[in-house]
Amino acid sequence: MSQPHAHARRHSGFTLVELLVVIGIIALLISILLPALNKAKRSANNVQCMSNMRQIAMAMLGYSNANHGILIPMRITAATTAYPYGFYWANELVNEHYITAPNAVLSPTVANLNQNSAFRCPEGTADMHLSLSAIGGAGEEPSYPADVKNNVGYVDPAATDPATGTLDFGIATWYVPVCGGTGTSNQYPTPTTSVSRVTPFVWLESDADVANPLYHRTLSQIYKGSEMVMLVEANQYNWIKKSTTTGVHLLNRLAARHGQKTNDGTNAYANFAFFDGHVAPFATQPLDLNYLDTYTTGYTHATTFFLNKQN
Repeated sequence: MSQPHAHARRHSGFTLVELLVVIGIIALLISILLPALNKAKRSANNVQCMSNMRQIAMAMLGYSNANHGILIPMRITAATTAYPYGFYWANELVNEHYITAPNAVLSPTVANLNQNSAFRCPEGTADMHLSLSAIGGAGEEPSYPADVKNNVGYVDPAATDPATGTLDFGIATWYVPVCGGTGTSNQYPTPTTSVSRVTPFVWLESDADVANPLYHRTLSQIYKGSEMVMLVEANQYNWIKKSTTTGVHLLNRLAARHGQKTNDGTNAYANFAFFDGHVAPFATQPLDLNYLDTYTTGYTHATTFFLNKQN
């Protein structure tokens, strides 16, 4: 009798060709899905950014309502009689419990910006500045709104320890109120220069500034809350340069962190918070390239930055 033939042994696993095909398919799917995933992530970041700004805007309105309608000062320079260790808007909103945010200061020269906070834009980076001298210095000045240098955070050197006067507390922020410094062009309601740009928030630099009623700002001065911008994406207080700016990019400090960049890569979208509490994204290019027009006629397409330009 003949013996039965042994069953042929079956092969298991993938052949090299099959494995390469699978790898190729996975790589193709990744290349197709990755842009969509990145776009979805950036869209989610923009939504979070708008939520952050809305929270801060409501905190600023809460401060005003609790202080007889007075708008919070952007900053008060240290060594004034009333504020010998300085005053900074973000620090004070947290100190006075209008909003919560973690202390970013580890030491007078070191800050931790990798913390969740309503003051942090999700598209921002964890770089930081602890002194005004660093901003605008060599290598730090951004060249256009979409410049990555506009993505950094800022911790103001306003000391809060009255015993030592050292910087022991500070809120890292990627958002800035619409602010200008003191000067005749920023006095309300009587600016005395031909190119007047009266901002809703002011940096007060002396006891005389604190006492000067022309630098006081109140909610009653806001006529169109749905058009008057309160807060923007920027990394320093003077994102609206008070002097005439030369060059192509007139708002190089306005941070365009969101949406599709322009073909030249210099502009995109920035979120603005308004005095009625709403937040909306705006293309920065029309502002960046035509900003000089706001000195005279105002940019009135749903955005107004200056009290004396409200129509």
